[in-house]
Amino acid sequence: MLNYRIIQAPTENTLNLLKRKMNTESRKLLELESYYGAVAIIQSSIPNLFYYADVASKEADVITIEITGNCPQSLSNMSIWGNIEAVQSAMNAVIKHYNDKKEKYGLST
Repeated sequence: MLNYRIIQAPTENTLNLLKRKMNTESRKLLELESYYGAVAIIQSSIPNLFYYADVASKEADVITIEITGNCPQSLSNMSIWGNIEAVQSAMNAVIKHYNDKKEKYGLST
């Protein structure tokens, strides 16, 4: 399962909502940049999120951060931060890997 949304030009309020759902170290990492053109939010199983974080980081100049909070059992959230093109490129790679896995193993959505 892969649920995701890409937010282009997120508002300050949206950024603050996301930052409240991450640890202090991650918030400090994001402070190194003053503007993020896009944020992708992904929900999937924990092993898949680690894999997708690696795929996204290898594909584009993005920062991947775990989002904490209340999720259904066995699911977690991750965010991908960067400029619009980088986040879209990273998400395209994640989606391709997800679709390839579905096709290879005959998984349903």
